[in-house]
Amino acid sequence: MATRIQVRCSACKSQFDRTLKQVNQVIKKTGVWTCAACAAGHNRLDLDGKRFGRWIVMGRVESREYGHGEKKSAWKCRCDCGAISVVTGSALNTGKSKSCGCGSRESTGARSVTHGMSKTRTYRIWQAMLNRCRNPKTAMYPRYGGRGIQVCERWSAFENFISDMGECPPGMSIDRIDNDANYGPGNCRWADRHTQNRNKSSNRFIVHGGSKMCLTDWARSLSMDQASLAERIEKWGVTRALTTPKGKSNGFSQPMPVHR
Repeated sequence: MATRIQVRCSACKSQFDRTLKQVNQVIKKTGVWTCAACAAGHNRLDLDGKRFGRWIVMGRVESREYGHGEKKSAWKCRCDCGAISVVTGSALNTGKSKSCGCGSRESTGARSVTHGMSKTRTYRIWQAMLNRCRNPKTAMYPRYGGRGIQVCERWSAFENFISDMGECPPGMSIDRIDNDANYGPGNCRWADRHTQNRNKSSNRFIVHGGSKMCLTDWARSLSMDQASLAERIEKWGVTRALTTPKGKSNGFSQPMPVHR
């Protein structure tokens, strides 16, 4: 019977049970003994802070032993639903583990919904919200989940979402009041397209006379088109552009009333 020994990897320092022949073969090739994962470069990867499905890696923990005395790198992970668990690096890298299991539970729940709203527009809006925040494969993920926007744990269940928000009114969709904050009660409302467009983070907001409005609203209050007002501001600056009546271009006139 082959002689077996306990050997420690020179790279990750994990301990393994191997035959003497296996150890000697590796040492003969490289001069030191390293486990297969380290030899392939896997254990040298820093997974801290990375996302794997619904898992966010919080940090490395002590390696875990899995059969035949072999130890694997292990990482403390937080699921999007809030659950925390230890997952091996190989399970993360291969996609074997993508969540604590809540994804499967949600899928099962979706197949057996009893609220009778699975075919409604409100339900589709809820599903789309979860996807763009939690599914890296969706086109909108980089603008939401990819930049840290999350859905609160309570809204992982549609019943809670509909209880907090009610059904979506015709012509409206979900809108976050603070574009840099998460989806959840207190930061979400049903809004029409005009309101949502004004609330985009890419909008140009202008402060004058104690009022802060986007360029579109300033143009409307001055009975001007947006392009003309933008050109005025570029040439004259904010104060002159907003206080010179439409059609005037020379000198300063009496300040126009500020609509609050």
